[in-house]
Amino acid sequence: MKAIVRVKTLIIAGLVLSVFLAFFISPFASKSPDGLEKVAERQNFLSLGDKLVWRHSLLAEYLFPGIKNERLATGLAGLTGTIVAFALAYMIAALLRRPGGRGGERRQDSNTSHRSG
Repeated sequence: MKAIVRVKTLIIAGLVLSVFLAFFISPFASKSPDGLEKVAERQNFLSLGDKLVWRHSLLAEYLFPGIKNERLATGLAGLTGTIVAFALAYMIAALLRRPGGRGGERRQDSNTSHRSG
């Protein structure tokens, strides 16, 4: 039971740290192009990104739509992305959890008879 509590505490602490970083630290990220963007620029296909569907996605350019303050918009986009990623990971883990209890341990059926001697 103690191990389960420790795992839950670790997951919650990781989520809290991730939310903090996403909301409060991501607005201070560099505005310079990342490596992928630099390569796309050098190889002359950066302009194709404007035509593709992800330019018109909900959080394009890491900005939450409708928010004029760029730092707040970036923080909200980071927060949204973190929560969505955590929720998806949690759902996948729940689907992959083995039947029979926590951690895949098999529960002993109460109808099983025990033979003695």
